[in-house]
Amino acid sequence: MAQRGEATVWTLEMRNSPAVTPSGQTLPFAGITVAIAVSESDHRRRVAASFADDFSYFGCKTIYVPDGDVEGLSADLLVLYGNCRRFHRYRDLLRRRVGSRPRVVICQIDPLPPDEIDERWEARALKFQQLFGNERWLRSVQIFAGLPVYRWIARRGFGVYSDPREGMQIDYLQARTVLEAYGYLRSALDEGWLDLICVGSIGKQQFLAKRGINAVFATRAYNAESGENRNQTRDIDVLFLGKLNKRRSELLSNIAGQLEREGFRVSIVSRDCFGEARTALLNRTKIVLHLHKYPWDTPWMRWALASACGAAVVSEPLSNPRPLTPGLHYVEAQLEDLPDTIGRLLQEPYRLTAMAEECSEFLREHMNSRRAAETILRDLFERPESADRGDLPLEPQSA
Repeated sequence: MAQRGEATVWTLEMRNSPAVTPSGQTLPFAGITVAIAVSESDHRRRVAASFADDFSYFGCKTIYVPDGDVEGLSADLLVLYGNCRRFHRYRDLLRRRVGSRPRVVICQIDPLPPDEIDERWEARALKFQQLFGNERWLRSVQIFAGLPVYRWIARRGFGVYSDPREGMQIDYLQARTVLEAYGYLRSALDEGWLDLICVGSIGKQQFLAKRGINAVFATRAYNAESGENRNQTRDIDVLFLGKLNKRRSELLSNIAGQLEREGFRVSIVSRDCFGEARTALLNRTKIVLHLHKYPWDTPWMRWALASACGAAVVSEPLSNPRPLTPGLHYVEAQLEDLPDTIGRLLQEPYRLTAMAEECSEFLREHMNSRRAAETILRDLFERPESADRGDLPLEPQSA
């Protein structure tokens, strides 16, 4: 661990073995330096260490850099992982940099707007971002001035997701989150310092593609932090694991109430559950319930965490289930049918086990962290510079 001013850099161990894919193909990535930037938190640091190890597997030298550390500008590849809107310092450095710079990839974790967004309001939101979103000192002005803009978009601009009859209850904070993330990506591309966007859902990729922006499907859904199946007794019938909002709280009150009246045990955990505590909890669970926060975007990480620990997933219908298959990797049901569907599944423990295994095997093979690292390296360092990026298939292919 080396000190560089106020920034801390963790250098991870280099692998001595040649860079070889699981299929046995040698890759020409040895010697490439990869700097991974994440927001400052213990959880994000574990993510950085795990992702860095995946790049090391292919022969790269990997380091962790906080936002704005000049060490990252000396690397061959700078990976901005997580909430792209928080990398203010690197954005300032990169857009003002003269001369050589690293190739830069953003792993877009946060949701982007739904494809159903009204074009007029999309244009207005981007214009608003251009006026207030490029300078940090304008942030307080942006938040205050943006209240009516984002409230109106949430109520009128998201198509079916703004329709109160659909019961989605999108609020202005959600609208601001997705539109600011999209505006940041557009600004980074316009400023010329962003080389590649990686997304973890087909919906994000399609949203960007329809707006002329190439992105590759490269998700870290399954990774070293996903957990393990300890094959122990499961005493929790249904678990909801995630942040609560008004919609989720109301739905859970109804669903949990019905299931508990039928004698099933339901647990709701909405905060501070990571690492070993999360793995232990999921190993006590039979079914993990998914309820939308952003109904047009799917957090596959929930599927990975559940299935890696041997729990099956039941969800309200997804807007785009690809590349998973409902009925094979998980079960979908309309909201009003969820309690009955879950009750029936709990009477079929062998089906739950088989479904969790099928889901875990698929994610482990097709949607894993090492494959994401390989996709990034291939796209940026193996293809000719003139090649069109983002033309990977919308569904991951078998190795």
